[in-house]
Amino acid sequence: MPSLFSSAKDLAKGVRLAADTAVWAGNAVSRHVKGSKSGVCLVCNNLQPYGHEDTFGRPSAAWNQLSDPRQAARKKELASVPTLVLEEIPTKKILESREVDPKTGLPKNDCKYCRLLCEIFDAYFVDEWMNWITETKNGMPIQVGLMIREGAPLIVNCWNFTYDKWFQNPRVDLELYMDPMPPSPIPGAPTMGPTGYRATDVRSEECMRFMKESINECCRTHPGCATQPNGFAPTRLIYVGGGKDALRLCDNIPSGSNIAWAALSHCWGGGKPLSLTKSTLHDLKERINFSELPATFQDAITVTQELGLAYVWIDSLCIVQDDKTDWEKEAALMGAVYSRAFIVISGASSPNPSTPYLRPREEEWLPKRFNFPIAPGANIPITVRQRHLLAAPLDQGLLEPPFTGSWATLKKVGPLYARGWCFQESFLASRILNFAPGAIIYECRTHRKSEDQLPPYPCTIPGTLGEVTPLEQWHMIVKSYTSRQLTFTSDKLPAIAGAATIMPQAGRSKYLAGLWSESLLLDLLVCVYQETSFIIRGYYPRDISKPLNELFA
Repeated sequence: MPSLFSSAKDLAKGVRLAADTAVWAGNAVSRHVKGSKSGVCLVCNNLQPYGHEDTFGRPSAAWNQLSDPRQAARKKELASVPTLVLEEIPTKKILESREVDPKTGLPKNDCKYCRLLCEIFDAYFVDEWMNWITETKNGMPIQVGLMIREGAPLIVNCWNFTYDKWFQNPRVDLELYMDPMPPSPIPGAPTMGPTGYRATDVRSEECMRFMKESINECCRTHPGCATQPNGFAPTRLIYVGGGKDALRLCDNIPSGSNIAWAALSHCWGGGKPLSLTKSTLHDLKERINFSELPATFQDAITVTQELGLAYVWIDSLCIVQDDKTDWEKEAALMGAVYSRAFIVISGASSPNPSTPYLRPREEEWLPKRFNFPIAPGANIPITVRQRHLLAAPLDQGLLEPPFTGSWATLKKVGPLYARGWCFQESFLASRILNFAPGAIIYECRTHRKSEDQLPPYPCTIPGTLGEVTPLEQWHMIVKSYTSRQLTFTSDKLPAIAGAATIMPQAGRSKYLAGLWSESLLLDLLVCVYQETSFIIRGYYPRDISKPLNELFA
């Protein structure tokens, strides 16, 4: 009897899928037939989310529902706000809005919305290195995605418009909005929502206020972000509580001291900043000269003092660099240093110690303005700026926790995010201030917000998008970590060991140099791709990876 009910349910589900597919196909045919008459572009849908067969909430094709039923369900949940995602639009189709049909003398695609995209691409992707028009005409695989949601900035995903030596299929995201935002939508304008203010200088009062308010709010309202006292204190810390003229190195800090500290995550970048050595230990304990510190260290001290903290931990000043025994001992404690820190300061925009991150923003991160014709003789200004974070899939809504597909693969913009050591430094942090090239981004265990973002803010609590097994979590960590670079290959295992200490497996399984005893047979499937000679569990580097058990399934 149960099998009969099961068969009936399967049959009913199949009927529903077939009906949805028929409706979806009917909507698609209707849009193509009516498109030319209604003036709605079949390429960009007039940069608005209405009337498309793939608009969230409308019946979708069976293959979409079967391939990812959870994603299909989430799209229905989010359908209260008109939302449309258009993926993989060839730039050739967009460029046709500028090209004239020799037979008719008219544009091949007379779409002012596509022409707006062309103007934007001209401003961002034409330089001495690359030209998006040339790349399009040469048949290169560059393409566009659109993420359109009523009330939110319009996101344009630009795939392969730029070159990145570390990542295949590099992506740049642009966001379109109006500044100031009109009180009601303008007929004929692209669907756009408001966004926040992005300061032109990171040293501004607005940026300092954003840092303090974000942390104060977190301390007041996020009990899940508080670190529980366990008596741990770093072996050494830099005391900054007496001002910039009273800096000194403190060592032999007793356990249980209840000290709060900031920890700096930064790029060494081949430079040789002032460091702790056997010969400088005594002098640095007496006094550290602020003017002798590289710019990134000075900025870390400035931020620490602005936040009212008395101590900061900086690796090159808190680990004896010419003492192998001390380095090995302190490297084993780095996971605790970053996970127990009150705040981690990430100098994400600095490629080396001499480049400050408290500085004016580079021009590429400032907004550009474009005139858009909504009617003959009537233009409106549209503002465009590059996003500092790649946009998470809209079907996630406001949920962007760790261990989603986008978390493992979306690239963060900034030199620091390409460094292997810095992966666990940010992953372990309970709170982190990212000084990214485009904005300051505050992230904690509860949410993430940036200085140029309006609430509500994305939730970062793991598990909000469904259960991910500990093994799958570890594989995502490895995938994200192995896309980064290390100066010394011998650091490969130490630089991820801290992340292993907080995994669920740590309490029941033995950690074996990047592998786990409970999944050892699967984890030993190793694959070599191009120049890479060692990758844990068969994940290729870059974004083209798949685990071997999937390849051979």
